Amino acid sequence: MSRSQMDTPSPQEIQEQLERILQSPQFKGSSTNKPKSRLGELLRYLVEHVSQEADFTQIQIGRDVFGKPADWHPQTLDDTIVRTNVHNLRKELTAYYENEEVADPVVITIIQATYRPDFSYNQNTPALLYRAHARAIETGPNSRADKSIPLLLKAIELAPKMPRLHCDLAQVLIKNAQVVSNARDYDLTHALECAEKALSLRPDFTDAMIAIATVYAMRSDWASADKIFKAAREADSSTDYHSSYHQHLLATGREQQALELTKRSAEKYRTAFSLLNHGNTLYYCRAFREAIDVLMECFQLQPDHEVCQTWKETSTCPWN
Repeated sequence: MSRSQMDTPSPQEIQEQLERILQSPQFKGSSTNKPKSRLGELLRYLVEHVSQEADFTQIQIGRDVFGKPADWHPQTLDDTIVRTNVHNLRKELTAYYENEEVADPVVITIIQATYRPDFSYNQNTPALLYRAHARAIETGPNSRADKSIPLLLKAIELAPKMPRLHCDLAQVLIKNAQVVSNARDYDLTHALECAEKALSLRPDFTDAMIAIATVYAMRSDWASADKIFKAAREADSSTDYHSSYHQHLLATGREQQALELTKRSAEKYRTAFSLLNHGNTLYYCRAFREAIDVLMECFQLQPDHEVCQTWKETSTCPWN
């Protein structure tokens, strides 16, 4: 996937945004404003018929939206109706989002040099500004859940139907449960509630599935964790859920399966993160020489990685 699922609006969110745009004065057609009405029809067609496999063609749009005959070919007839209307549609969408009163959660654009729509979250909405602040705290050098949780709760209050916010909160609570033992049961209970809420809003949300499975694994409910992890993989085989799942496999004594999983991830992604996971798994399984080779490659890719520095400075590092 070109963009992580966490940053991609759900089909329901996209459809709601489409209707919001089409009901706006910018697009709402009337008997005296046929061009605006036609642009609305074009936008609906592009959004509702977009495919991951193939882009639209001028001929396809001309026939389906503008009523051109079956033998119509724009190049032969020098007919620019499709290109002209798509160009105008891009301008109208830009003008729509530049309106200071618009704070819609989803942004729809038409990718340049194509007829394909693109969907993303509007990073300037109040809810996502709170989320951005919370994530900055979480990923900063002094990560503190007690600071980021209130921000995420405020974001959810502003946008209760945005699944990514509920999933974010679940992930922070899980992280907190791993480091604050006296709050573990409370955090895991609420993390499960948040992740299940995210999944109810978006049934194909693999990040929410992984959060749920992680909670089950932390509670030693291995059967339930296995079931949900497998469901996540079936829903989206490209999802990088390996970090959580391989830890689950190690905890249940399935070292060979964990090694196979992290090896596939390292070979596919070749990122410092995937290599670090595989190297650590090899080390856990006492395959020290292989672990050194993999971790050295990880360090070469990202020598300033926080975990890499820790390995180099501690006695657990294989070459110390």
